[in-house]
Amino acid sequence: MKTAFNPKNEITNPNDLFGNEILFKQLIAIANRKSNAQLVGLRRFGKTSLLKSLNTFLKYDSNSKVFSVYFDFKEVGSEVKGTANVYRYSIAKLVSILSKDKIFTEPEIFRGQQITPSTIWEDMFIELQKVNDIRVPGLFEDIATFFSDLLEKTIFFLFDEYEYLFRFIFDNPTGFMKLRNFTSKLTDKGLNPFTFFVAGSITWEHLCSITGSGELNCIDQTIYVEPIDFDSFNKMWKYESSLIEECPESIITGVGFAYKASGGIPFYAKVIGSKWYTSNKKPTFLVLKSHLQELFNSLENEQKHILFEIVKNKKNIRHSEYLFDLTEKGLIKRVGDKYSITIGFLTDYIKSIQIQNVQKSVSQSEEITARIEELVILINKSHHNKKGVYIFMPVNDDLTLFRDLKNDCLSVDQFANFSSSLYHIVFERTKKEVGGIDKTKARLPTQFKRNNQFIQIVDIMRHSLGGGHLMDTFTQRRGQMTKGQMLNILTGSKNEPSKPEDFYNLQIKVLNLFEGELKKLKTIVKNM
Repeated sequence: MKTAFNPKNEITNPNDLFGNEILFKQLIAIANRKSNAQLVGLRRFGKTSLLKSLNTFLKYDSNSKVFSVYFDFKEVGSEVKGTANVYRYSIAKLVSILSKDKIFTEPEIFRGQQITPSTIWEDMFIELQKVNDIRVPGLFEDIATFFSDLLEKTIFFLFDEYEYLFRFIFDNPTGFMKLRNFTSKLTDKGLNPFTFFVAGSITWEHLCSITGSGELNCIDQTIYVEPIDFDSFNKMWKYESSLIEECPESIITGVGFAYKASGGIPFYAKVIGSKWYTSNKKPTFLVLKSHLQELFNSLENEQKHILFEIVKNKKNIRHSEYLFDLTEKGLIKRVGDKYSITIGFLTDYIKSIQIQNVQKSVSQSEEITARIEELVILINKSHHNKKGVYIFMPVNDDLTLFRDLKNDCLSVDQFANFSSSLYHIVFERTKKEVGGIDKTKARLPTQFKRNNQFIQIVDIMRHSLGGGHLMDTFTQRRGQMTKGQMLNILTGSKNEPSKPEDFYNLQIKVLNLFEGELKKLKTIVKNM
């Protein structure tokens, strides 16, 4: 039995998608056209509910042209790590669902490998560890193609929280290339064997740009998940209220307040309704403070500045990609010559922040990162003039390369992004093919990288603070710096960061160290 106003109630039934009926039909149509698409929306805006409901609908719809499989790699972050294991998990998950549906009932041979039906993905995943890493992606393609032909449907993957997959699971973003290429192939029956949806808080184009992997861009359509309208919200509020025996009249008639406070976000509304019912008192923004802080901290610095200006009631805010992104995601709207924040409690939260202190912190991280960007450009120009090659390989959009470095780190997730991006710059951007194998740091001068403590810090930081889950399966190399040693060097203590100021101070410390190392590298290149 459902509990009223329970934000933890999982939505997998399309009938529970209040206000997203049209959007849902659009997703069904795109899926059946076998197009790759991205679902973009801020955290708690309902992306997961849409994906899971879509998965449910397609499973039971007799007219469906796809066989869907839902993925959330955050759920298996400690077990699945590395590009080859992504493909092993993809096989294991697909096989387990095919087995549960009685579609896959007898062992089959693919590329000389016997695949036995199993309803437990973990068993299949363990069995696939015997398959060489290089052979796994091809094995996945053969299995997916076989069942696509058998079912006369396209195998359709729904990747939730896809940024996590790219940042922390794949060895590097190009690990997705096999899946990307697979979407353009045809089976012997002329079917598209594979297609996918991704869902996340940033666009696919943005992520490809940040990771310097523009060649991965293969999205056909972008769909934004926005707040629901008042009529739909009213229906949802009435439904939730009906689950309460003798619901207080103040809650039933408080739908207008709830809509304005939550901005039409069902998750926020349920938190508000739950608190209202249990306390018998109309809530303030404090009931959503942790969620609003999570939302606000997830934004880029430029977007935070825009929200500050809106709260100050400033007119004629300069048009930019950041303003457009906030509008597209439904976080702000334009009324006349002014913009307003759609979530009333978010406005209250921002007003409660000590704006001057936050803006001062923002400028510090941005200023250091700006100097770092300038140093990288100077080092590249100097080395190219002397040797004809760059040290840090350029990316498609230099403006977005260091976004995760300059954005304030106030949580473990943000510091994970910071650590991952720093590793990408120091290790991946300096990769060079040596003897047919891509070697990280190969472009860095030996004089610079030999016994370099900062490089060791970046390495272990990516595995420990760059997504703590990685430490569960991380094998310490002999002589490699430990997590405790790293923290002691950076903070003078082995205690892990836990508060927003801990993460931010750690970010500033690392940025200062990076700037110092780049100055040393600049001198080395100059004297070549």
